[in-house]
Amino acid sequence: MGRRTWESLPPRFRPLPGRRNLVVSGTPQQGVETFPDPSRALAAVSGDVWVIGGAALYRAALPVADRIVVTEIQEAFDGDTYAPDVGRPPDSAGGWRESTTGLHYRILTWDRVQGAG
Repeated sequence: MGRRTWESLPPRFRPLPGRRNLVVSGTPQQGVETFPDPSRALAAVSGDVWVIGGAALYRAALPVADRIVVTEIQEAFDGDTYAPDVGRPPDSAGGWRESTTGLHYRILTWDRVQGAG
């Protein structure tokens, strides 16, 4: 995750439990592994990696992603970070669900096309 995503997490949830947390930032962050750029962060891990924002990290990870999983929100919100345009319809789109707060969402998934990228 990027520094702003890290800082947006309430302190009681930092680091996110049950997973290794890596932050991409030019400034070392307290309480988490910090890397100066996405390529160094990716080189430090093996297995599944989830990118949770921001926009620059989404763009950097797209060429090496095997799968893209996006939570789409039905309601309109002001925001500054969006999922990248994949350029084709999702391979799967779950039905709309309602959260306990009344927010409507669905999960969209794209898998890398064999032989692409």
